[in-house]
Amino acid sequence: SEIVIENNVRGFFDEICNETYQHMRKHSEEKVPLDVILFDFDGNILARKFQ
Repeated sequence: SEIVIENNVRGFFDEICNETYQHMRKHSEEKVPLDVILFDFDGNILARKFQ
């Protein structure tokens, strides 16, 4: 995450959460509410996607 932040790559973490969310929604046949949270090793939230 440090490299992404240092190089100011905007939207990177949001895209990871979005892709993970879409994959898991498909895998669960959209029957389970999801909350995808991406955080760094210090526990800081980098991105979040939820229903």
